[in-house]
Amino acid sequence: MKKFCQNHYILAIFFSILYNNDMEKFCVAISSSGDLYTDERVNNSIFSIPVKYLDGKVFKSESIDNPSTYRKFYDKLRNGKLFRLRFPTKDGFGEFFDNLIEQGHTSIIYVATSSIISSDYDNAKKAAMESMIKYRKSEIYVLDSMCVGPQKGFIALKASSYRFTMNAAEAFITLKEEVASLCSFAVIYDYSFITRSGLVSENAVKGGEQLGIKPVLTVTSTGELTVYKKAKSEKNAIMSIIKYAEEHATDKTSFFVYSADNTRNELFAIKMLQEKFPGCSIKTGCAGMTNGILFAPNAIFIGFYAPRIRPETSKKPLKIYADIDKIPDET
Repeated sequence: MKKFCQNHYILAIFFSILYNNDMEKFCVAISSSGDLYTDERVNNSIFSIPVKYLDGKVFKSESIDNPSTYRKFYDKLRNGKLFRLRFPTKDGFGEFFDNLIEQGHTSIIYVATSSIISSDYDNAKKAAMESMIKYRKSEIYVLDSMCVGPQKGFIALKASSYRFTMNAAEAFITLKEEVASLCSFAVIYDYSFITRSGLVSENAVKGGEQLGIKPVLTVTSTGELTVYKKAKSEKNAIMSIIKYAEEHATDKTSFFVYSADNTRNELFAIKMLQEKFPGCSIKTGCAGMTNGILFAPNAIFIGFYAPRIRPETSKKPLKIYADIDKIPDET
């Protein structure tokens, strides 16, 4: 009996060590504008705080999981319907972080939109400081992704892959290096969607629409959104991105292509990448409602690891979030 108890005790220690080694060292969080499906978030223990859009008199949480709702949303957008967005406030982030900590997730990495483009980073940072004061044993790292759109989701998945091998501080340092070398380009369907930046005039928009000009936007090495190139036709715009990948990609095996409801040109982008980079892996997905509103219906996002474009000092940053960040809280 004594020997049985000793063996049982040894087994208990063994399984305890095994279990603790398998436990995640931190959790990953992101806003819904990172465009991850529910199963991607669940399978990778990624927690999401919703961005909301005003549909009629009701604010609804955006989602890429419901295809029929998604199509109706884009149909309305194409027909001139204007949607208002509500991004998480500092108080919203505070409640979100507090809930995660109370559920036992005391180490958190939040992947935020570029601090230059959006208030997402600043609001999350302030809320994180307050939550860590409230819960002394917690740690919350807010990562400036220096990007906007599906690239955030790509980074969140990368962050999740480190959960069992690194602690939060180690992963945060590693992710900052990842962020600095991950390029993302957006091919814009509707030229007029970038007029709010002041970068292009009404005359330029009219001329661009008549000529079929499609701007390609990218986020610079400092997190600013800028026009990378203007091409005649969407396919030429896509090819300009692939040419950049051929010349600059440091990893020619891993790409992502997200579409804001434009399957035809999404498939064209995938086909061209497969031809230029045989055997590469391509993560596909939907660019959700936030990105559809900001970048226009039919926008396509293509990303890969490469040195980012350096900002041109003569041009102002393209701050597409400036106006909609100021939407008042729901009453």
